[in-house]
Amino acid sequence: MNLQKKILNILSLGTLEKYSTNIIKKIQLINILIYVGLFFLTLFSITSFYLGNFNVTIILIISVITLIVSSIYLTKTKNYKPIIFSVTIVFSLLLLLLLIFGKADEYAFFWFYLYPVFMIYLHNYKRGFALSVIIIFLSIIIFYLPFDFIQDYEFSQIFRFVCSYLALSLIIFLIKIISEDHRKKNEQKILLSRQLNNKKTEIISKISFQIRTRLINLLGSASLLRDSDLTDIQLDYVNTIEASINNLTVTIESIDVVSSIEKEKSKSPEIEFNILTSIKRIIDLYLSQNKDIKINLNIENNTVNRVIGNPVRIKQIFLNIIDIFFLNKTTRTIELDINISLIPNNENIINYSFEIKSDTNIMILKEKTNNDAITLNITKNFITGCGGKFRAKTEENFSSIIFNIPYRNKTQISKEKITNEEEEEEHNITYDRIKLKNAKILLVEDDEINQKIIKIGLKKYVKHIDIANNGKDALLLYESTKYHCIILDLQMPVMDGFVTAKKIRETEIVTSIRTPIIALTANTLVYDKEICAKAGMDEYITKPFKMNKLVDVIYELISK
Repeated sequence: MNLQKKILNILSLGTLEKYSTNIIKKIQLINILIYVGLFFLTLFSITSFYLGNFNVTIILIISVITLIVSSIYLTKTKNYKPIIFSVTIVFSLLLLLLLIFGKADEYAFFWFYLYPVFMIYLHNYKRGFALSVIIIFLSIIIFYLPFDFIQDYEFSQIFRFVCSYLALSLIIFLIKIISEDHRKKNEQKILLSRQLNNKKTEIISKISFQIRTRLINLLGSASLLRDSDLTDIQLDYVNTIEASINNLTVTIESIDVVSSIEKEKSKSPEIEFNILTSIKRIIDLYLSQNKDIKINLNIENNTVNRVIGNPVRIKQIFLNIIDIFFLNKTTRTIELDINISLIPNNENIINYSFEIKSDTNIMILKEKTNNDAITLNITKNFITGCGGKFRAKTEENFSSIIFNIPYRNKTQISKEKITNEEEEEEHNITYDRIKLKNAKILLVEDDEINQKIIKIGLKKYVKHIDIANNGKDALLLYESTKYHCIILDLQMPVMDGFVTAKKIRETEIVTSIRTPIIALTANTLVYDKEICAKAGMDEYITKPFKMNKLVDVIYELISK
């Protein structure tokens, strides 16, 4: 820590990055006033005692004691509001008493000029300016009090002092008004920018949703055409249509992920959370959905669990990186090593170092243009946006992504074992196993064209398919029929997919029979795998999708 940071940390009493900027500035200003005041008041009290000016000495000693008590109270409680009041009283009385008992050329006039500087910044600028005017008004009264013990001041001396004091107070007051005006305008610009950004993200999300919903109709129709009797030319046309749809899908996904970055920047909630448990949950979720991957988690012994930061972002980072390795694997299965350690830092910051390593050469780390490379670049932006660093290495026999992210340390605790204490209670529910052709499928979809295309596509593999137009209709069918898999659209009228899934899972607690649920969504900016998993859904498919992918997912779920 350099000298400047050490001084700021001392003046803020270790509250840096714990409180708002305004509170920290108040504490720092109070401490500057207390420390400077203690130094000079102690020096002046010794000088006054030596010169035999005992009235001034007593005043100074009382002021020193008051400031010491205030400093102790502020250090222990961090409650600055009563200290502002006590410091203001001490400073005001000290100036007035020194004006009465002191000598103008040594004490009074010089220290008066500091009063408006501190008061306007210590209080709000209106109250500070009012106090400055009050103190000069009381000073003028003191100048003309008919008491012998009050020092005589010449009129020209009083006139120059009052005019210069008022001029300084007014200048500081106006500067503060201008700075407050600039601050409010900047805050309004930031707020407007965030509102516009949120509006833009909302528009992109709606457009993306509408396009994805229509693309599934085109992709489904092309798939049905492919299975009919076509000439070579007609088949070529169908291939062109499918390729165009796939290219358009990649483009939409690129727009979605870029928009998600802007959405992340517009909000950055920071809470206290268990970072190691969050990472473990992500790994468990990924392993439960993908059989062709093995993940080894290695955690350094001195790693701290609880930190202050954004838990959603670290989950998104890990999901993106694991996805990149898994989707670009060069063998049937892939094994990843995830190493977590700490980089030495100061006690207020916990700097985590992460390394995700594979024993295969992932060429995607060197490419710049395809969709996975875009995802990797977005992940890098997430990490750098958190104040971390990112680098990727690809050698002949291995590939690795190394990054670090600093978090604030609120609770200084040693490493605990990752247990299931924070996990939600799991009920002993089993899947019902059955062959695909004999399975009963419930399709919950509000779009009639999508209903028709999905049903036609599935009919080649599944004999029994029921359709519900919304979640409420789906629950009625679910109560009367035993289904082996439910395909559930997330955005529907009457009752959406999340509420429907929740009610189904609540019913299953009693029956102890779990029905696999596949979530369908065209809104990738709002919903992701983790959100769907928490809602009780077993799989997550984005629109548009190929029918064989849906069939594979159904087969995998009902075969467990």
